[in-house]
Order: sequence, then structure tokens, then C-alpha cells
Amino acid sequence: MAATGTDEKVKREACTRTVTAASTLKVRCESGGSVTATFTEECTQEADNCEEAQVIAFICASLKAKQKANANISKVAQLCTVEGGGGSTIQP
Repeated sequence: MAATGTDEKVKREACTRTVTAASTLKVRCESGGSVTATFTEECTQEADNCEEAQVIAFICASLKAKQKANANISKVAQLCTVEGGGGSTIQP
């Protein structure tokens, strides 16, 4: 069991590094809006995996920029498509 926890921790740290290495994410929302923003390290730390890290990181940066800290992050994530710099698309 200890090994599993260690593997998970290593995997999580690797994801955080990978996501933090990207400087911007573009999010296209159902409302028709599209925003590109730089995300912060403190946001990536809330994630459990790479996909979640990218979604949370963008939304966190976006909300900070728009001063809507009380918005429901999960709800926003469901309505948006997050595109990484590599052309990959993430749909939470």
C-alpha cells in the first residue's frame, strides 16, 4: 500500500510540473467566448491529475482576472473546453 501512495504522489508531482511548464491555456466556452490566460502555480496544486490541473489552473487564473472568486469552478469547467499549447483538447 505504501508503494501505491508513493507512485500516486510521484505521478501527481510530475503532472504539476508538466502543467506549470505551459504558459497559457485557451478555453472556449459554450457561451461562445474564448479566453487565453496565463495560469498560476497555486492553482495547479489543487489538481489530482493533468487534465484536472489544466482545467482548474485556467479557471482559477480566469476568475482572478475577472474578480469572480466565488464562482463555482466545477460548474464552469463543465461548460468549457480547455486547449493546451500542444493542440490537445481537454473536455472535463
